[in-house]
Amino acid sequence: MAGNVFKRMYEQAANAGAAARLATQINVSVLARVGSACKKVSAFVADMLLYAGDDERKLHEEIVLSLLLAQVVAMTTLSPRLAKHLTTSRSPHAVAFSAWLVRRTMLDEPLVAATDAKELLGALAALAQQPNPPEGLLRLLDDLRTALAQGGAQGGRLPKPPPPAAAAAAPAAAAPPPAAAAAAPRRLPPAEPPDAALSHAREQLAPLWAEWLSLCGQQGANERGFVSQLQAAGWLRQDEQGERFLRVTTELAIAAAHADGSADGGTRLPLAFGPLDAYSKLVVLILKSLTPEPTPSGARDTTPAATAATARAQLAALHEPRAGLLTSFVDDSVCVRLGAHHHEPPPGAPPTPPFNQRAYLRLFGNWLLELAAPDPALDTLQPQMLYAFAAAFEALRPSRVPGFAFAWLELVSHRSFMPKLLLAPGRKGWPRLQKLLGHLFSFLYPNLTAPRLSPPTKHLYRGALRVLLVLLHDFPEFLCDYHLALCDAIPHTCVQLRNLVLSAFPRHMMLPDPFTPNLKVDLLPESSQPPTVLSPYTAALSAAGILEPLDAFLKGRGPRSLLQDLRQRLVGPDGAHRVAAIHALVLRVGLRYPNNHTHYFSCVLLYLFSEARDEPLQEQITRVLVERLIVHRPHPWGLLITFIELIKNPRYEFWAKNFTRCAPEIERLFESVARSCMAGAAPTPGGSSEAVA
Repeated sequence: MAGNVFKRMYEQAANAGAAARLATQINVSVLARVGSACKKVSAFVADMLLYAGDDERKLHEEIVLSLLLAQVVAMTTLSPRLAKHLTTSRSPHAVAFSAWLVRRTMLDEPLVAATDAKELLGALAALAQQPNPPEGLLRLLDDLRTALAQGGAQGGRLPKPPPPAAAAAAPAAAAPPPAAAAAAPRRLPPAEPPDAALSHAREQLAPLWAEWLSLCGQQGANERGFVSQLQAAGWLRQDEQGERFLRVTTELAIAAAHADGSADGGTRLPLAFGPLDAYSKLVVLILKSLTPEPTPSGARDTTPAATAATARAQLAALHEPRAGLLTSFVDDSVCVRLGAHHHEPPPGAPPTPPFNQRAYLRLFGNWLLELAAPDPALDTLQPQMLYAFAAAFEALRPSRVPGFAFAWLELVSHRSFMPKLLLAPGRKGWPRLQKLLGHLFSFLYPNLTAPRLSPPTKHLYRGALRVLLVLLHDFPEFLCDYHLALCDAIPHTCVQLRNLVLSAFPRHMMLPDPFTPNLKVDLLPESSQPPTVLSPYTAALSAAGILEPLDAFLKGRGPRSLLQDLRQRLVGPDGAHRVAAIHALVLRVGLRYPNNHTHYFSCVLLYLFSEARDEPLQEQITRVLVERLIVHRPHPWGLLITFIELIKNPRYEFWAKNFTRCAPEIERLFESVARSCMAGAAPTPGGSSEAVA
């Protein structure tokens, strides 16, 4: 059956257009369903991709990417086969396809980890060392090394090419550097098979866990002595035994929290918070009580300089294990991995209680509250704590663990996380929060574009709306600087969400009243100041091949052929629009707070409306403005001044246009919006209204 579906998918993909893309998605979904019932489908499809026909036909970019995204084929399965194919055939099309696949899944968007594609990366690195390497391959590998070093791609190190004598051998992947692994986005690691050491650790830790639960119920219990006992037994070391301790204790806490009994009415699973609170208390106590390893005895230098150096060394020795333990408790080695596998258990895993997001919400919430509280023992851990939680939340993003979406949003907007992340020195937390919000809107995107919203989608949308309202009130500069990236992720149908982002203005700025008579926008001092844009908008333009021609056009006002080529450049090979490139080209038509972008785009829209020879173009400009004004407030300042100028200045003859009175409902709509925008001054349908000088 899988073979027939695979063959039909390639036959239908030979046609162009939206119908072919839809057929591809349907066939991929069928293969995913078949693969869930038969685990051999993944290897079968990977073999078919490489051994069924010529390269130009089998290595189809859209099909392979769809198979990877649907998890029909894993990169760990495809990578060794594709690497072997490259080594034996050296097909130019296979090399070009492999380079595209690496750039698409590791640089454009971190979909897979470098360690999952170590064989493919090794084969490409070996090809790059040959005389006359394929065009663009060296640049791709340099970009990937840079991304891995900066944490822009998922964990792992680019494999070094094998020596020439062993070029045909499969390259081995190097271990990831600690700095790159810490900075890279977290992924959900594969399930680990049970081993004897883990089973033995469960037997040893079960009595200790019961003892800890008993201590938590006693007043005046020697809790720090219990932590000292754990450290003396070697359970808190930064090695495999320490990881087993963290994993087993987390499992014990989650299992103890799931009380016996059935769900309340079949909808709410019972949950005991006592074990979860005890476990979170244990984690915090370990971090506070951890002591450095004793230094070897011997002659000691008692001079002041040596004493100060010893104190600094002890502080560093204490800080490093605490930071490592903190990361281990919250990153993908413990709670993230267990949460993901509990949500969707791997094949062959032992039965677990039904997934209950409230258990992990309770754990993370307790840690955020306890670790963010002022404490001399933990103050130095604040930056690492914030970044560790940000990495954990990225790994648990809704697209990876949909059942955790509501708890995830509550944690991301937690008062002990989001404000502190935004207030981190040097604004180092801003990119992390922007990435988390991007994951939220990417998850909501397909649901918000549906004709009818399901109740869960409505609740999650309201939560996202409230988060943006908090940011608009307390951190408007964040929305100002990242407005482009946020609007890229928000569906075009969510006008109010976009208005919230675009209505933000710096706190130090006093907005002029847009209803002020004779308001001279061009004379405002702010109209000459450029806004800060932290979103990497040039990357989208470069990917579409627009950046250099656009810069040349803006400098020399030519050639005019660029204006005709833009339509083709803004459409991808699959016929879909390059949304990010379109947004970057117009910077979201920046009608925002007073700045030179707002002034420029306001003048451009009014000029286009005035000089347009066709009324349909004027109607489209009006539609874009009005659809952003008929939603609830707030409305961007630049949007208001542009529409007020359009309807009040007789130069534009707005009320004489046929589209303003094509139907009674439309006429009433325009009059209502005009009354609202003109602060009660009703427009004259004949077109005579007060002009803004």
